[in-house]
Amino acid sequence: MGEVQDARDVKKTVVAPAVKSFEHYDFPRAKICCSLTWLVAKAYGTESIPADLKDPFYTDQYEQEHLKPPLASLLLSADLYCRAGSMVLSSDADHPLLGHDAVVQALAQRGLYVTDQERLVTERDLRKRPLQMSAHMAMIDTLMMAYTVEMVSVEKVMACICQYSYRDPEVETPYDTEDAVNTWINKVNDPRSPTKWYMKLVPARYRKEQSSTQMVPWIPPVDNLLKDSTDGSALGALLHFYCPQLLPLDDVCLKENMTLADRLYNLQLIQDFCKDNLNGCCHFSLEDMLYASSTIK
Repeated sequence: MGEVQDARDVKKTVVAPAVKSFEHYDFPRAKICCSLTWLVAKAYGTESIPADLKDPFYTDQYEQEHLKPPLASLLLSADLYCRAGSMVLSSDADHPLLGHDAVVQALAQRGLYVTDQERLVTERDLRKRPLQMSAHMAMIDTLMMAYTVEMVSVEKVMACICQYSYRDPEVETPYDTEDAVNTWINKVNDPRSPTKWYMKLVPARYRKEQSSTQMVPWIPPVDNLLKDSTDGSALGALLHFYCPQLLPLDDVCLKENMTLADRLYNLQLIQDFCKDNLNGCCHFSLEDMLYASSTIK
């Protein structure tokens, strides 16, 4: 049995994809790529993205990278924003969003303002040629925030947690959406959680009451959603909790001291899981998740 476990560990630490080094990772490009990929997916649906929009960039004969003209045109015309905004903001089909300003106003009605360096973004900014990319990134960021608030509100997260675990409202009520997500992940992954939670997360052979030489798996707590997710341990354990048959805990590399290969293994595992089971919802590259720059937050 020990030999089988050792073989599994070897697999997890040796097999790793090639990634760009930190020095060669283009942070601004990564932000643009992730943002545009998300916007296109929300505008068309993951399964219906036009072939020429699946990758935001193309490379010319001089090996220079550029934004694809069809995508640039759709940003300037507001088509992508109206499509994505209608889905994210659940706008009335009888009153569709038409134009940049309509999307900006719909966001403002929810208390979300599109700002670029503390200045309100206008339709004129979004229609400028060449593209004023910072204005478009601000627009997409605000749409993302609207989507996040709708899908992962503090109330929804706490209601989910309360299904399995007792909480003290005066101590554990999160102060914003990001803190709510951190609390959710930590409650799922905390082996000190109540029995019903713990028994579902931790296989029998890992439980402390079992007379076994196996240790309780190391699942680090999440304090900073970006930085503490770069090894994939907490996210992998979270996915296992909800889908134990699709992602056994044994498949997640859980170590207190993770090598680069271990981290890449977990991150690729998460990517593949999202592609196969969550409608391709992960729009990050391995480098994006590994380096977790605040620019892509």
